[in-house]
Amino acid sequence: MPKTFVGMLTLALAAMPASADVALLNGGFTDGTDNDPDVWVENSLALSCRHTWGSHDAGGYLMGLNGWAGGAGTYAEFHQDVTNVVAGKTYVLSFWQEGDGAWNGSNVTGRLLWLDANSNVIGGVTTNLDAYTVGGVMWTRIQLFGTAPSGAVGARVQFDAQILPSGGDGAAKFDALTLTRAAIPATIIKVR
Repeated sequence: MPKTFVGMLTLALAAMPASADVALLNGGFTDGTDNDPDVWVENSLALSCRHTWGSHDAGGYLMGLNGWAGGAGTYAEFHQDVTNVVAGKTYVLSFWQEGDGAWNGSNVTGRLLWLDANSNVIGGVTTNLDAYTVGGVMWTRIQLFGTAPSGAVGARVQFDAQILPSGGDGAAKFDALTLTRAAIPATIIKVR
């Protein structure tokens, strides 16, 4: 086999993404009944629930942290736990977020948390999403990167709001969520 071909094949293999080893289910919230999306855990169906208005993807549904039911100071959250995380590997949580005109809540966060064999949180990364929840901010794609620490066998994808709007029908909206292992970076191979 010519050396040039071997070098090109090696470069192509190095640039390929890693095999999918996690499965975030129902990331478009298309499956479920009424306000309750399948496989997602909500702290309250009134405060974090599935909606049919203005989704980002073609599925017709989105997930919202809502302000109309709880009043100021009420916490809203939804999450999903996944398995088959490999310690030392980097993962990417990708999602779309949009603000709602009536939203005046705060401390909205996206979290990629690492779980041990007993489902205890042993670390993670968190990002504040307040800038994307204000009215007028259209759908924005956001990516959160994290490397699973030693002892991690699972992950929790979580979105929450510490303070909900004091009135109105505001919501922080989320759609098209995926969790994947980061691609293996391409390497340049010198062929002689």
